[in-house]
Amino acid sequence: MRPRTAPAMIGATTSGSEYATLITPRSFARSEAAGSTSVAGRPHWGKLHSLDTGRLRALYPRYDEFRRVRADVDPDARFGNAYLTQVLGPPAQA
Repeated sequence: MRPRTAPAMIGATTSGSEYATLITPRSFARSEAAGSTSVAGRPHWGKLHSLDTGRLRALYPRYDEFRRVRADVDPDARFGNAYLTQVLGPPAQA
């Protein structure tokens, strides 16, 4: 189990159309995930990120427990989508 540390949040925003061709939501998510994992950070569940099931399992000690609950509550993935499958895997395999 990871040692307890004080939480911190790092955020960034972009504005203006001049950035639209330079920074896409996916490229921003990849760079944010890379930066947060370099300091043992974890992504915000409400934000897009590029971490997959294997990387998230290492960051969250109760990850598999959550996947079991998800499979029990939503076995047909009615509340799922492609992004949730990327980060949580298919619910039937939990």
